[in-house]
Amino acid sequence: MTTKVTTLMPTSVVNADHPVLLGLRKFTPSEGWLILGILLATLLTIADMVTDAAWAKSPSLYGIVVMGVIMGLVVAKLPGQPIAWNIAAIVLGSGFVYWQMSTITDATGFLEHFEVLNARLIEWRHIASEGGISTDTVPFALIVASLSWIIGYTSAWATFKKRNIWLAVLPGGIAMFSNLSYLPEEFGPQVFLYLALAMLLIASIHAL
Repeated sequence: MTTKVTTLMPTSVVNADHPVLLGLRKFTPSEGWLILGILLATLLTIADMVTDAAWAKSPSLYGIVVMGVIMGLVVAKLPGQPIAWNIAAIVLGSGFVYWQMSTITDATGFLEHFEVLNARLIEWRHIASEGGISTDTVPFALIVASLSWIIGYTSAWATFKKRNIWLAVLPGGIAMFSNLSYLPEEFGPQVFLYLALAMLLIASIHAL
């Protein structure tokens, strides 16, 4: 008498061809999540120093940097014409930064935030064109927020598209030391942390 043994193979509960999973695999950096984490830690250290310096009332630089890094990573992994994707990212990034800037106004409604922001920028430009001096810090905050997105985007794109060490580290380093030149020595620990993370990032990219 022969006994047949049937082996039951476990069935996967998750569909491997699900669009979400396919998208995650597509945009998962082949360089590894560790490098992405080191890059984020490096840039957020710079954002923390600029935030602590309190040059002007500004939106969260942490969120702007993270958004810049995410967009840089996505564009780096997209096929097709990189110039077109970069232009689209700049347009979207500009809109995101401008929306973030509108949130620091004293307005209440969504559209009113933009109206107040536009009015303050127009007034500043009018005063500057006549040779006057304005005490409104919104234009400076807009520059800081824009540079935060640009540095996050450029660093991520250079890391995951070109694996370029200098483009990945140099923009943030220039921003950090420019900010440091006007600050007291109490930011020493943050500088040490940044240098350690930057060296680790350089070594990680070089090892790819």
